[in-house]
Amino acid sequence: MTNDPIPVRFARVLLMVDALLWLAFAGLTAAGAHPSYGGMSVYRWPITLLALLSAILLGGLSVFLGKPSPTGYWLTTGFLAAMIIASLFDQFGLADLVFVALTALPLVLLVMSRAWYLHPVITGKQA
Repeated sequence: MTNDPIPVRFARVLLMVDALLWLAFAGLTAAGAHPSYGGMSVYRWPITLLALLSAILLGGLSVFLGKPSPTGYWLTTGFLAAMIIASLFDQFGLADLVFVALTALPLVLLVMSRAWYLHPVITGKQA
């Protein structure tokens, strides 16, 4: 395990929590339990697949962020920002507010710890 800063650890945990929430949403949607995508809705399976893809990406990015990597940093911040922006183009309710908060918090933590990702330690010296 690397000697990563506390904000990085917390951001990675929040990304995994976010991934688990997306996985739960995918399961609910696939089971037809979500009121907007239940039954014979034409959007049920595409939304399920997108939610599952989001869960996989968030989980993978959380693992990828375990080491200081500019690529991982930019991919994660870009994906989180895109998720926040995309959520603003839909009806905005309490669930959306919680989602945006859970997505924005790791983004803020990653931006706070950007030096750890963008200037990784190389052979014991700062680059």
